[in-house]
Amino acid sequence: MSHLDADKLKLFTGRANPQLAQKVCDYLQIPLGRGRTELFNDGELMVKVEEDVRGRDCFIMQPTCHPVNAHLMELFIWIDCLRRAAPSA
Repeated sequence: MSHLDADKLKLFTGRANPQLAQKVCDYLQIPLGRGRTELFNDGELMVKVEEDVRGRDCFIMQPTCHPVNAHLMELFIWIDCLRRAAPSA
């Protein structure tokens, strides 16, 4: 596989399986997107994208394994966070 342009493609990961996301990035020869998910003591999540994603194609790797509801909610928050950061459609 040819080396992809890391400036145009970003892959982020939730907490469900970050090792899988890293393996995909290694295969694609791109760095894993810089972002994080924090769980507050009251159970609320905060997702923060720590790099510029404007004009880039962004993907989120977040399996929906057990606990499904928690992983889906984290995925939805990631989607909202990236949309607000205005990546390309």
